[in-house]
Amino acid sequence: MLRHITLAAVGCGLAFSGGCRDAMSVCDLVLVTKLTPGDTTVRVGQSFEPRLAVRGGCIPVVPVAATLRTADASVVSIDQGAGRVTAIAPGVAHVVATRREGSNDVDYGTIVVRVQ
Repeated sequence: MLRHITLAAVGCGLAFSGGCRDAMSVCDLVLVTKLTPGDTTVRVGQSFEPRLAVRGGCIPVVPVAATLRTADASVVSIDQGAGRVTAIAPGVAHVVATRREGSNDVDYGTIVVRVQ
């Protein structure tokens, strides 16, 4: 799932160092967040580590921290410390990546996990 963020910065170094032509140019960055992997199928006992990253404009891919959650705790377990999702029973689970922005929690993507 992709989420678009628009950021206008004077002198690209304001938010990120990167490829603007000079320090006084105006960078109109369209930043895109991406949660990986996409929807996935795993077997009971297997685990994976979802990653949330920001990319776009004149910046490279930058990993960002996210909190993982699911309402399907009978199908997958989440180890927040390790950032790992483990399949514990057959079924379908939705894993959501969330970040705190100010006083709000913002969802940045959902991975549908099919467990066999």
